[in-house]
Order: sequence, then C-alpha cells, then structure tokens
Amino acid sequence: MKVDIEVLSYFIISSLTKFAIKCMGVGVERLKVTVEYLGHLRVMLNKRFEEVEVGEGTRLSQLLGMLAEKYGEPFKKEVYDPGGEDVKSGFLVTVNRMLLNQLGGVNIVLKQGDHVTIMAFMSGG
Repeated sequence: MKVDIEVLSYFIISSLTKFAIKCMGVGVERLKVTVEYLGHLRVMLNKRFEEVEVGEGTRLSQLLGMLAEKYGEPFKKEVYDPGGEDVKSGFLVTVNRMLLNQLGGVNIVLKQGDHVTIMAFMSGG
C-alpha cells in the first residue's frame, strides 16, 4: 500500500490544528455565568457575586476547578478539589436554584446566563 506523504502530512497538521483550536477555545462561543457566594465563603472570598466567562460545553466541575485555581488552597480545602466527583461535605451548590443532585451532579453542562450559587449549610445542636 502506497501512502502519499503530502496527503498524510496535511491530514495530521489539519487534525492537530483543529484540536489545538478546540483546546484554546478559539472559535468556541463564550458564555457568561454568574457565581454567587453565600455564608462564610462570601466572607472568605470578600465577594458575593462574580461573572465568569466559560467556553461552550463547560461542565460545572470545570467551573469549580477554575474557581479552585483562582482562589487556591482555601477554596480547594473547603469547597471543591479539582477532579472531585462532588463538592466537599458542608457545601451546597445550586444551578438556577436547583440542587446538584436534581441535575445529575457536577458534570452538568452550563448554559449562557446560568446562576451558580455556592453556599455552606449550617447545622446546630
């Protein structure tokens, strides 16, 4: 079987270019998501709201990972450690006022205008 090196090279370069563009988010629609922080998380981060821009197809877990990288160890320790399958115990996350367990967990895909609320829940005795 004879392989045309030019055709093979074109195919490889074209595939790698498409992959790189997808990874960099070039040509991918950007979505704005509002994140609201309640409870002691609001105090820890010194903010109540922020608008975050994410790429089309971004999952909640990826957004939480971005926030963990942005806010560092305190966020990772308290709320979410990237790669986790859920938020840490003691925290609730809602998307458009629906609890994660109602939506299928942290792997849900975010949409334009979604409102993500992260809050600590309190218990008393």
